[in-house]
Amino acid sequence: MKDLKIVGGLFGTSLSASSLALSSAELDHIVSIVCAVIGVIIVIITSVIIPLVQWHKKAKADGKITKDELEEAGKIISNGVEDVKNAVEDAKNKSK
Repeated sequence: MKDLKIVGGLFGTSLSASSLALSSAELDHIVSIVCAVIGVIIVIITSVIIPLVQWHKKAKADGKITKDELEEAGKIISNGVEDVKNAVEDAKNKSK
């Protein structure tokens, strides 16, 4: 039991020391990167996934998918990809 306390104490102390070694600027960069990644994921969900699910429900309502409906899906994907590219560029610019 005593050895376990020593190991726990050493681990806790080393963890505290390593967290103090991180400067606040590094921590800000990490938080900024995480926020940018979350933002891009939200853009992917709202610009590509949700519109495609809605399109699929509408297209399957009559039991078949027509050529016009496939073209509409292509436009949804193209617009979504553009939105994602813009979000990635914005994230890159903000992280600099």
